[in-house]
Amino acid sequence: MSGEESNLQKALTEKEKIERLLENLENLKVKGLVSAEDYIRIKAGYDKLIYDANEAIIQIKETIGKQIKLEDTNINLFTQILENQEIRFKKGELIKAEFKKERKNVQEELQKSEKNKSTLQRLVNANNVSDLSAETVKSRTGSFKQDLLSSDSNTISSKKKTFVVIGGFIVIITLILGGVFFLWQGQWVNEVSQPGETQGIDATGTPAYVVTQSLQLLSNGQYDRVTNLFVDTYTEQPLSEEKKASTIVSLEQNLKQNNFKIIDIQILQTSKINDNRYLVSGTYSYSSRDSFGVTAHNTRNFSYTVIKMNGQWRIVYPERGWW
Repeated sequence: MSGEESNLQKALTEKEKIERLLENLENLKVKGLVSAEDYIRIKAGYDKLIYDANEAIIQIKETIGKQIKLEDTNINLFTQILENQEIRFKKGELIKAEFKKERKNVQEELQKSEKNKSTLQRLVNANNVSDLSAETVKSRTGSFKQDLLSSDSNTISSKKKTFVVIGGFIVIITLILGGVFFLWQGQWVNEVSQPGETQGIDATGTPAYVVTQSLQLLSNGQYDRVTNLFVDTYTEQPLSEEKKASTIVSLEQNLKQNNFKIIDIQILQTSKINDNRYLVSGTYSYSSRDSFGVTAHNTRNFSYTVIKMNGQWRIVYPERGWW
């Protein structure tokens, strides 16, 4: 079970548990086992817990929604890689054995992304625990060994005792929900980097590091240096001087003039296609000026193909541009 599935299941379970407690509180009121004053106070506590649970569910689903967009980007990129491989094979750049091996690896990654997207979409569509798959939902037993507000509640001898015990359940549920929020906070991001001044280009590290480094160079406006990390979209060879020059001009027009600055970088997934080819996916937030000169903050998903050339990692220049 993924972190998102686990957190969503916990949040939905707690919400449904509180809703049952609220329903039983209504039954106590009808039976006259709780005063109007206590009823109002206890109900307000339950309403607050249900609100908090709904907020947790919304936040978890927003996180899952971002991952769905990332998988969409991966699916599109893997599809493009398959098309490019077909072209390279027909042009004689890949021998048949190499073509079949690389194609098989990419198809496996494509199927994995499609499966991940399907799973994530199911989670987004889930409105209660029963909407989750049978293998996901496991019987969970906690410290609630009997329901306070069951038919046995009439054994409570006084309204004061009723309020104290129910209040205790409110505290316990609050702690549980707090734990859900805490667990959810750290599940998503696998790697976070803050952009800063880059003194040199080190293309011998990991594919993820090279992607992070290139984004830092872009943020710092070092376009002449970042183009040294690029290879051509189709030939996968270093950019020609003419291509470098046109790319630098394009970057200056689209990024520098709009005061483009990356705020943070999150590498979410690194998929191995083969020993010399990886797909690095993630997201970065940035600020830039719009057409009215107003600075705005946005977030962008990315998936870049990274290949090894002469022992160094290079980024296949995105067909639709870098930004």
